[in-house]
Amino acid sequence: GGGLGGGGVEAEERVMQERMMEQQDKGLESLSAAVQRIGALGKNMHEELNEHHVMLDMLDNEMDHTQTRFGRAQERLEELVNQQSREFWGRGLVLDSRFVVRSFAHTPVRSCAFFPQREDSAS
Repeated sequence: GGGLGGGGVEAEERVMQERMMEQQDKGLESLSAAVQRIGALGKNMHEELNEHHVMLDMLDNEMDHTQTRFGRAQERLEELVNQQSREFWGRGLVLDSRFVVRSFAHTPVRSCAFFPQREDSAS
């Protein structure tokens, strides 16, 4: 009788061990599926980051080209402003001096704004 009873405990332990192993297998299968999903996500992220890297390189090259073109345009604009300024001020000073000469040539000194009338010469 003792041999049968002892065999029953061993059989029970084996069944429990098999159940635990099945549970561990299911857990490992779930873990494996999660790792595979994470691996696929990582691969997708890597591919997307590579695409972004390519796009950023292209954008960087375009920015360099645009910055170069902008610098040249700015230099041309500065040259044009300087040239226009020289021409404007050169003409402006000539016009101003002519205006001053013409204005004061026909204005009596006593009524000129730069020489206020004296009260004794007002009458």
